[in-house]
Amino acid sequence: MRWILNNIVINGFTYIVFGTALGTIVYLIWKLAGRWSEKRGYVDISYWIWKVVLLSFWCPISFFVLLKIRKNGLYGFEFWKTAFIMDIASILFFIWVAGTVICIIRYGNQHRKIHKAIRQCEVKEQSPILQEQISEISKRVKLHRSVKPVILHMIEVPMAYGLFQPKVLLPAKEYSQQELEVILLHELVHHKHHDLFWKQLFQITRCIYWFHPAMQDILRQLDQWGETVCDMTVSRYVKSVKDYFNIIITIAVERPECDVYMAGLCEGTKLLMLRMQRMNAYMKKRPLKKVVSAGLVIMVFGVSAVTVAASSVGYAKGYSYIADKTQDNEIATIEDVPQQDFEEKTEKLSKSKTTIILDEKIPRMNGEIAFSNTIKAGQRLESKKAYIKRGTIVELSVTSGMEEDGDSKDISTGITDMKGNARYISDDWDLWYSFKIEKSGYYKIYVENYGEKVVNVAGTCSLKEEEAANEKNN
Repeated sequence: MRWILNNIVINGFTYIVFGTALGTIVYLIWKLAGRWSEKRGYVDISYWIWKVVLLSFWCPISFFVLLKIRKNGLYGFEFWKTAFIMDIASILFFIWVAGTVICIIRYGNQHRKIHKAIRQCEVKEQSPILQEQISEISKRVKLHRSVKPVILHMIEVPMAYGLFQPKVLLPAKEYSQQELEVILLHELVHHKHHDLFWKQLFQITRCIYWFHPAMQDILRQLDQWGETVCDMTVSRYVKSVKDYFNIIITIAVERPECDVYMAGLCEGTKLLMLRMQRMNAYMKKRPLKKVVSAGLVIMVFGVSAVTVAASSVGYAKGYSYIADKTQDNEIATIEDVPQQDFEEKTEKLSKSKTTIILDEKIPRMNGEIAFSNTIKAGQRLESKKAYIKRGTIVELSVTSGMEEDGDSKDISTGITDMKGNARYISDDWDLWYSFKIEKSGYYKIYVENYGEKVVNVAGTCSLKEEEAANEKNN
């Protein structure tokens, strides 16, 4: 159980680190490049790129590159679980878990309050005339969803609400026909663009990366550009963009930002001015927009790819360095404890047993690998073959758990040649032995589960010259 928990901690910690790194890099790139593109009139790509920024926190590709590095045995990387690494990773991981749980509770309370308010307040369905108007505008903007109008006395401005049951929430005010048409166009376009989905996805992301200082700015950018793109779309359906913004200014409420679970006309003066400036740039967009947009996208993904490679290699090297520095003290402590003697046995391995091929290769001389696998009853874990010279010492250390945890000790580990002639030790939770190669040739290392239940094993294998091994033992 502790072995599984350690794996969750170290893998979860690494995943969050890489998600933070990639998301931050993409955020900083577009923060700078976005200003350049906006000044030159390339405004309609920005909302799409900010969505990519948000998604980059969900796609820590570096983590999967790191797993590939581990599989290929590069840079000596393995998820070594030294006491120092596990202490630091555990503290940070559980702090992250606590922060995430708090954010989820707060976010859940926000949703609960708005749902409770909608149930308790006097809510009236609008007349069939208003519903018919919504249906007609939905057809114009090609929104293929059923949206209901709702009057809610507790709100001040119209809002798009409802991810799965879309609604347009209207305050208990009287609007002219022109104002009502603009309001419905604006809110229905929010539903068409799935802006509420992106706000919900952002909130989940903020719960995971609650510690990230850029989260509030990402929300602000998504909110601002969501409104800007909404204005661009609505401009195709109104007779006068000037009249459209005059109506928006009339009905908008001075608030810094809307709630994360709805989209409404709660813009401040600065944001309204920014939206009008962006609309003006959109109306005068340059003919090379698509080419430049493609170039910006390529730049973002190109720099991201370099970041992925560099962060993966850097993490692998840094992790291995820390493991080496902190493992020495642990090894010194372990060597002071007398090791149990095992009787070396021989057997002919059965070819009928199901065999699992170990991802890690037998290390080179003076090298070491670590492995961890789950082996079902009756299965054998084998490495790929490797050429080992006569006189080489193969040191194997395999554990299947703890005696006090009731883990199985029905395992054996050893080396075998290509004819299935095996030398092994067995019958304990912790197996540690040095096998001397008597004849040069191809060999495999293996771990076999001859018990009746599944076991989780972890171990190391190292190759040493006979003199070096003797010095270590002495």
